[in-house]
Amino acid sequence: MGSSGDEALALIGDEVVEILDLAHERMPGWREIAEGTISVTEFRQQYLHSAAAGLHVIANCIAAARIAKVPVPEVLDALVEIPWRRDAFQTVAWARVYRSPTRSSSRDNRSCPSATT
Repeated sequence: MGSSGDEALALIGDEVVEILDLAHERMPGWREIAEGTISVTEFRQQYLHSAAAGLHVIANCIAAARIAKVPVPEVLDALVEIPWRRDAFQTVAWARVYRSPTRSSSRDNRSCPSATT
């Protein structure tokens, strides 16, 4: 017969802790927090995976690896290669930001001069 629910939950819990400990050692930002070289506040300011969405991506990759029977350490090694720093995706700033008099946000693509030409 199989394990009881409590035993299965304990096994899964142990595995999750092991995986997260491994991620904590390898993931940029998490690693620096563990080393004490950045604070949690700095981590939140500097890294994309400080937000819930970033953690969700990591968790989904780990879950997909488990389902596909890919070793989780290999997946974590691949995740480490992603440029997680927020400034890694910044582009050259616009020379000027155009704000439409009827729109309060310059984020709306209709207020971007290149989007309307």
